[in-house]
Amino acid sequence: MKELRRLIRRRTGIGLREERDHSLERFVRGRIDALGLAGVDAYAHRLEMEAVSSEEWRELVAVVSNGHTAFCRDMGQLDVVGETIARLSEERGRSLALWSAGCSTGEEPYTLAMIARRLGVRVDVLGTDIDHEAIAHAQRARYRSWALRRVPTSWRTQQFSEVEEGVWRPVPDVLDAVRLAQHNLLADKQPLPSGGRWDIILCRNVFIYFEAASVKQVLAGFSEVLADDGVIFLGHSDMLHVDRDHLDRYRLARRLRYRQAKLALPPDTRAATKPSPPPTPLPPEPPVPVRTRPAPDEREVLGLVAAGDFERAEQLLLREVGEADPVRLGMLLGNLRLARHDFEGAGIAYDEAHRVDPLNAEIHYLRALLSRRTGQLEHSVECCRHALFLAPDLWPACFLLAGLLARLGARDRSRAEFRHTLSLVQDVRAPTPPLASYMAGLGDLFPAAPDVEAACRFHLDAGASED
Repeated sequence: MKELRRLIRRRTGIGLREERDHSLERFVRGRIDALGLAGVDAYAHRLEMEAVSSEEWRELVAVVSNGHTAFCRDMGQLDVVGETIARLSEERGRSLALWSAGCSTGEEPYTLAMIARRLGVRVDVLGTDIDHEAIAHAQRARYRSWALRRVPTSWRTQQFSEVEEGVWRPVPDVLDAVRLAQHNLLADKQPLPSGGRWDIILCRNVFIYFEAASVKQVLAGFSEVLADDGVIFLGHSDMLHVDRDHLDRYRLARRLRYRQAKLALPPDTRAATKPSPPPTPLPPEPPVPVRTRPAPDEREVLGLVAAGDFERAEQLLLREVGEADPVRLGMLLGNLRLARHDFEGAGIAYDEAHRVDPLNAEIHYLRALLSRRTGQLEHSVECCRHALFLAPDLWPACFLLAGLLARLGARDRSRAEFRHTLSLVQDVRAPTPPLASYMAGLGDLFPAAPDVEAACRFHLDAGASED
């Protein structure tokens, strides 16, 4: 499997960790049987002989790539995207060319078209992805309510039409502004808009799968097709994989806003032609809610948890939660099992949630809790660091990390984390962290802010007396 992972990485840029071998292996074993091949080596040889655009590669890519996305995902950064669209439109006085690279099932390019529509700016948006099935889904442009979970209420009425119960489709103006195509960022030539270069490129949460050499190659390609004063947006986690030398080499200067990564060249200082008056923009939308209330059919589950009846709560959760969010369901189920000391079951539930949304900081925190309970302290530390990289103010993860470092004998690092936790938790008004999977009755998983503050002060005072 190691050689197969290397082949996938070389041909697609997608790097697979060993812990994901189980899903890859299941697929490969099935294909070996279906094709009558001798083993993994024979299957890898077949792939080596075929183009990445072949049907076999398409099926494989669908298995190893993560297509989880949503409309209005990462709205803090999308606010900056909107500001950039407005600025560039005013400077250029023409329609803008936007490229959503790695767009999965199309929510991002359609979101870009919606933002521009609200601003009254004309745009041509290209959405590309290596996964053929994801692009086919995007072209159908039919989305269930879960994909719209972060969409403001006004957007639903102004930017979507409900084509059948629970199924939504962007309005014709949005659909007309977007075209979609399959594209391999490493193997294919980078696309160009008609008559110029890209004004804005979004490539968010794609580099997390790439090795350094692949990131360098893609950035070089972006620099060749980006307008001189264009802007590239990457996801927060992508910045871990970007080297400053790459940015300088390709004349891309890094700036950070809204705790998200923004790559941009300095604004063009040349005089711009005054644009014609844009269409009247739509009224401003209300802010996107950060959290949603539990679905009605979860209330009985939460009541059972609060009463301490975890077994019945789990049975009810599995039986009666219909089209539940798989991420939230995985976290709730994992928490119930962890509370019952079913560590193997909790791990399975958390792993499924992580498979759907690997960039969810809360899942990394929960996996850290599980690893601590099972004595895997080093792995728990790693999970905490992942959680804090994705959400630097997630103080339960910071508090957990401080305690882990203390148990591992790293006193100075532990005290630094306790101090950092204290600074974070002092700004918190709610007694418990606003986590999607929080349930009354599982307080040992989610400590209250006052208790954490007291514990941090105790540890810091104890450390000071020892010194």
